[in-house]
Amino acid sequence: MRKSLFGCSIGKAMVPKPKDAVEDCYATYEDLQRGLRMCGLESSNVVVAIDYTKSNTWTGETSFGGKCLHDIDAEHGALNPYQTGQPCEGFAGVLARYNQVTPTVKLSGPTNFAAVIHETIRIVKMTRRYHILVIIADGQVTDEKGTDRAIVEASNYPISIIMVGVGDGPWGTMCDFDDPMRRRRFNNFHFVEFSNSRSASNPDIAFATAALKQIPDQYVHIRKEGLLTVYPDTPAH
Repeated sequence: MRKSLFGCSIGKAMVPKPKDAVEDCYATYEDLQRGLRMCGLESSNVVVAIDYTKSNTWTGETSFGGKCLHDIDAEHGALNPYQTGQPCEGFAGVLARYNQVTPTVKLSGPTNFAAVIHETIRIVKMTRRYHILVIIADGQVTDEKGTDRAIVEASNYPISIIMVGVGDGPWGTMCDFDDPMRRRRFNNFHFVEFSNSRSASNPDIAFATAALKQIPDQYVHIRKEGLLTVYPDTPAH
């Protein structure tokens, strides 16, 4: 079952929470900001990964008028989901680089998140700093086992992974990766479907809240596990 993007679900039965579970209780951006301050996270480094696989040509049939999800409309200024999926102020350079590179890229497959996760691990081992990896993709993953192993390995490091789903999905695999019961030191992977925030009165704030709301508790788990100071010797692939 897909998790609610906003706030916490309240049911009649209480289910015991696994030790690595991450709270999902920030309903507003103001709540999220307070949570970030309370956990001691003042700044973060961000790695942005963008999906250029072939499936982007057809997974916008419903959500993007049948066009390729990377279609750049320079004449009319219409933004594609990848261009609008980056609401943070510091991302002007990322967006400019995306607009420069995308017209030259030939879409192909298969899709595997493992490479960018391992690269983020390498960066973290080199810099010894907390990083947030933002993967913007259409959700079509061909090597699920390889990606799953990489997510598990990343839980040994101070890394939070946010997967932003653009296009029509399906999102079943992403929801599976977001399962807190999986074998990780903490629940380091959070999936958010981009289109779910577009109908909000302030879509950018709604999306930022949905995407970042697990960061405070993830950071608490990272500090509790000592991942900011202890780095495994296992090499990143």
